[in-house]
Amino acid sequence: MTARIIVDQDFSTFTNLDTISGKVLLRTPKPINISTITVKLEGESRTRLIPPPTQQNERPRPQLEFHKILYKTDTLMAPDVTGRAVTIPPGEHTYPFSFKLPFNTDCPVGRNAAPAVSLSGMSVEIAHPPASHRRGPLPPTLRGFPGEAEIRYYLKATLAQPSFLKQNIRVISPFNFCPIEPPRPPDNGSEAFARKKHQFMRPHASGSKGKGLYATSIQDQGPHISVETRIPTAAILTPNQDLPLRILITSLNEQTDSMVLSTIQLDVASYTHVHAHDIVRTEPNSSIILSKSNMALPLEFRDNVCEIPRELWYGLPVQQSLPPSFETCNLSRAYELIVRVGVHFGDLNGNPQYVSFDLRHPVQMYSGIAPPPELLASLPNRTAVNSAAEAPPPLPARKPVPTKEGSAPTPANLGAAVPGSYPASSAGAPPAYAPAAPGAGPGLSGGQVQGETYADAPPSYEDAVATQMPAVQVGRRDGGYVPTPQVGGEDTMLPSDEKRGWH
Repeated sequence: MTARIIVDQDFSTFTNLDTISGKVLLRTPKPINISTITVKLEGESRTRLIPPPTQQNERPRPQLEFHKILYKTDTLMAPDVTGRAVTIPPGEHTYPFSFKLPFNTDCPVGRNAAPAVSLSGMSVEIAHPPASHRRGPLPPTLRGFPGEAEIRYYLKATLAQPSFLKQNIRVISPFNFCPIEPPRPPDNGSEAFARKKHQFMRPHASGSKGKGLYATSIQDQGPHISVETRIPTAAILTPNQDLPLRILITSLNEQTDSMVLSTIQLDVASYTHVHAHDIVRTEPNSSIILSKSNMALPLEFRDNVCEIPRELWYGLPVQQSLPPSFETCNLSRAYELIVRVGVHFGDLNGNPQYVSFDLRHPVQMYSGIAPPPELLASLPNRTAVNSAAEAPPPLPARKPVPTKEGSAPTPANLGAAVPGSYPASSAGAPPAYAPAAPGAGPGLSGGQVQGETYADAPPSYEDAVATQMPAVQVGRRDGGYVPTPQVGGEDTMLPSDEKRGWH
């Protein structure tokens, strides 16, 4: 007997509101008994870090943290009315399924209570239940940190056989996921800038009585310049698109002679923050967009301002392998644009002065998957509640998940709720619904869960939209993030490349 999953959509990457459908194909040469056939849509965020050595230089055990950020299940075949297994005749059989991808993570305590087990050589490593969870947008597929961090999505079909002597059949079909980007703010022409200044000095003329190599009088001071980088105030980068960057060199004392652009380098720096319980590690990396040296490009000033030709980096887009900025339970990703500019002053055949400027901008990386019109049309409806008539309906009473010791919650913790849903108030009614902070996703509100956590919290606004809105054809998928190819088989969380969890 063999089984496999066949997906209908030929997408390199799936996103929110997409329907992922297909069928489980079963081939058997003889009759078999099957209790159930289920298919699951799952997403996992897993980290593994090693604590620093003890004072006795003992090798500490790795810390594993596991979060089931997406979990949907569908029963394709159930036992008959009497509860008995179904006999499948010989031949080929198909069982169709269909899921719609939501907006937000779904990481309740109960689903992560069972410890995840990892085999490392001859030892067994156990991922203990995490202490907290974060409600927010589904993060993108993340690879590139073997044995340390991974976010993966997959379909899993299970064919359960009633006999204890026969092993259940499981097949897995992984897929890539990238979230829809938030609505972009309108371009009002405003720019953010970073700036540094430098004063050049002219060398002494032959026979000068000045002290040292450089003159000290104001008359002998050379160009006084500032170098600044400008990007739109929104500070958004997109994979496979050019940098929205301007570089200006300004003469502050109207001296513009004998200066050339010598070097220029543009980097997109990424910082992946990895958490495994109380162990934290930051993985820095850099993607070079442009690197040129020994250019000797004369600086041409107009009204004491020289703009570096943008043609130097146009046509050199941000790499497609950079995932969008995200933050989930045990992993997050942030970015910074680093611009390095080197300027020479003086005779290049002599002993010119050289100065290098290092300018940085925190930026958000977007996915490159634009929200569909149907979603944009629904967003203006999410505004602050201005009157009691517009207030959302009261929530039903909910019981908090018991603590892991099984004790009842204390009165002080009864008000805690899952971020992304309405928090409880002292009057028992939800407060006004406020829009989300900019950059937190399409209307998302996130945050760490404190105190008691409710497993049956109402859906967030985005999840409600995803439930009510029919599946849509989300925009272009060929211009944004493309995850790096999977290496090392189905499970890349292997202990072959252990990382220690301190800065």
